Amino acid sequence: MAITESERARTPASDTTHAQFPVARPRRLRLSPGIRRLARETTLSAADFIYPLFVRYGKDERRPIGSMPGQFQWSVDRLPDEIGQIATLVVEAKEIGA
Repeated sequence: MAITESERARTPASDTTHAQFPVARPRRLRLSPGIRRLARETTLSAADFIYPLFVRYGKDERRPIGSMPGQFQWSVDRLPDEIGQIATLVVEAKEIGA
């Protein structure tokens, strides 16, 4: 069924814009394996998490960090006790840059 010239004139402009939409869309984020790795969804597992420790000068210090509720700055003399408590949580250690 062919569309006549008069029917085409009555078609709103918004209806004709769909016909101009590109059928093939470029996939610039899928060009290479490296780019695909960067653009993929992030998945996390328990092995990806670390427990942050913030160390400061002083003796017998446990200073709260206001912008990080539940986190503290610890003086070196208090670290062994804190590390002992963290060890019971079974949080795995990772080397920086690993």
